[in-house]
Amino acid sequence: MSKSLVKIIVLTRNEYDLIEDFLTFYGFVFGVENIVLVDNGSDDPRVWEVYRKYHASGLTVIHEPARNMLAMASIVTAACTLYKDSCDFLLPLDTDEFMFLPAAPHISGSEFRDCILRHLRDLPKDVSVLKYGKFFGSIPDASSHDYVGYKHQRPARSIMTFYDQAWDKVIVRAPVFRSVSQGNHAAVVDSGRTDVSAVLGLLHFHETGMARQRERCIMSILGYRMFDPHGMNLDEQLRACDIVADKHMCGGHRVKQYRTLLRREMICREFKRLLLRLPSLNEMLRLTDHENAWRGPSALPTCILATSTLFYKATKPEEASAENLIHVEVPSAVTPIVVEQVSRVLTDLIG
Repeated sequence: MSKSLVKIIVLTRNEYDLIEDFLTFYGFVFGVENIVLVDNGSDDPRVWEVYRKYHASGLTVIHEPARNMLAMASIVTAACTLYKDSCDFLLPLDTDEFMFLPAAPHISGSEFRDCILRHLRDLPKDVSVLKYGKFFGSIPDASSHDYVGYKHQRPARSIMTFYDQAWDKVIVRAPVFRSVSQGNHAAVVDSGRTDVSAVLGLLHFHETGMARQRERCIMSILGYRMFDPHGMNLDEQLRACDIVADKHMCGGHRVKQYRTLLRREMICREFKRLLLRLPSLNEMLRLTDHENAWRGPSALPTCILATSTLFYKATKPEEASAENLIHVEVPSAVTPIVVEQVSRVLTDLIG
């Protein structure tokens, strides 16, 4: 039996907004039969519907229901080891990561695919680990028609603005593979050198709207077994976040994101209690999103009264919604980078 050029290994759970586009995209480039999903306990029926749809095309799904995200590296390493003899390259990926070609933004879908395949086939034999040359993180667009309920419904198709996230992610030559790190940021191999691709980049659809961010944060907090938000009130969740947020744990960035959402919720609650109104956007952001302005729940009454005299502007009644305030997208201070390639390829494939 001949070897495949690649096997894509993905540890995934409940990625209902990305999984079908991921399979469509990488199925087009490498073939669905070369995608291995390690499902880490998905319980969303939309996900399983997609799995069933692509099963007939050769999709492999391995059930790994432990849901322990601390074991991610060992789970992905085991899956890569299982398939290393059947391919030339192993591509450990997350469901929110899509390849793109930074230097060729306007080529057709078939040219896009051929360029990726040619690049891997022509890679020097002594290169065992290949890092992506670019790694861009997504910037949600609340004005998009696809942004509904404070989140993008199909982010890989609709988000086209990114920032330079500059993370390392790797492709590994299969015969010399030994292990991959947590998050697929590095790999251990038996021999060979590491190089950086001048052709390949990854788009990271990590931020796709505040409501989806909340879902992902809770999934990460539970997966890394930090604490269980279910059954905890707002104050208890904030205290739990404060305990673990600065411990440099895996998934710590998700705890900080979740803490920001909880702080926004608390600010809205306390404004209603103290001033019988919701905060303006400026007031809320002043007290929650700027780390050096937060003084903790006990100092909130003083901070709210001081801030309200400086920043209050009357808002239209239809804008004065706690849900809108809690889930508002704050304009990013980073330089935006427009990349339409993944969206265009998916649109051409799906319509």
